[in-house]
Amino acid sequence: MALNKVCFSLFLLATFNLYSQELRNNFFEEGLRERIIFLNQYENYCEIRSIALKTSYIAKKNHYYKTSELILRKLLDCSDDDLLVYSELLELYKETNNFDKVVSLNKFARNKLSNEKYAEFEISRSKYFSKSYFKYNYEISTLYSSNINNGISAETIELFGFPFSTSKDSKPKSGIGLNLDINYEYNIPTKNGYDKFISFINVKDFPSSIGDNSFLYVGYVRNSQIENLNFNIYSSSRLFAGENVLTSTGIDSHLRLKRKFFKKIIIGIRDDNYLANFQSGTSLKAQIIFDSFLSNYNFSYEDFNANQDTYSFQRYSLNFKKWEFNDLDLRFFISKSIYEENFFIFNKTRGDQTYSLSVRKNNPIFNSYQVSLDITRIDSNITIFDSESISVSFKRNY
Repeated sequence: MALNKVCFSLFLLATFNLYSQELRNNFFEEGLRERIIFLNQYENYCEIRSIALKTSYIAKKNHYYKTSELILRKLLDCSDDDLLVYSELLELYKETNNFDKVVSLNKFARNKLSNEKYAEFEISRSKYFSKSYFKYNYEISTLYSSNINNGISAETIELFGFPFSTSKDSKPKSGIGLNLDINYEYNIPTKNGYDKFISFINVKDFPSSIGDNSFLYVGYVRNSQIENLNFNIYSSSRLFAGENVLTSTGIDSHLRLKRKFFKKIIIGIRDDNYLANFQSGTSLKAQIIFDSFLSNYNFSYEDFNANQDTYSFQRYSLNFKKWEFNDLDLRFFISKSIYEENFFIFNKTRGDQTYSLSVRKNNPIFNSYQVSLDITRIDSNITIFDSESISVSFKRNY
């Protein structure tokens, strides 16, 4: 760290004379000289960050590249994790074909940025210099679940108008196991940003195989020629107790909005193939993501048409995706599902309400550790579909 400070100080000394020479140059565009005189009144450019960034941009636009670079470097001196400043430097070095300084900036970023921010910097660097980039991470956690077998919570169920007690084997079973999450992302620079290949694997392993389940997902996000619009083509599989119970394929369109409070609109179609074919069908879904003091939350509507009408439904969902304060990350989900046809054996048309609360506690000293609590409850007017579970996990990020 000390060596970085010494090198950076030498850089400032070496470029100061050139900076002063440009300041005295009669070819400065109107207003630029005044801006730099104003900046020189401050030792800490971060106090006037927006003015400094604008001045750097004007200097670059008028081909005063050294002046532009020095302003950005001084911003890094007081805030060495500012990704916008890194991005501006990358753009400057691309315009001046100064790839050696990209190498130097990359070393500086690697020492200064967190792993998450450095990954974002790498994506920006590959976008500017036409190089593909991949990133991955995996998380291993110890997991406790109160319902590993998706058991029936109700004591009795009603069939053909008569009550029947639920068997002991059908009741929820608890267990302690391991949870593994693996994410892989490969970014391919394009004219309008970058396309990316995404894969995700989740595996939950319990001592009894009855609770083992896994989820596999692969997708390709394609940037369109239309600004702020991209498409996601994907396929996924869900396995339970070693058997593939659901395979899905679909396509989503994502439109990023430049409006206050509205962040993104997602419209998609998905084909679900269940092990029990009468449940298979096609889903149409629309989702709008809002931007607010809760970070973001979204509302969605889904229309699912199953091979058997009793499993067709309309679903309305509200998802507070992220709500952070202090070291807590809270997420809340609520949905209402309305089914179309009457279940003959239950003599009812099914209706469900789902509630889910997730609480994440991040360790303020060791950010790679996280404790999580997840509570999920399904209330249905047909008791056989009632369900509830509580899970607690201790996670370490790598």
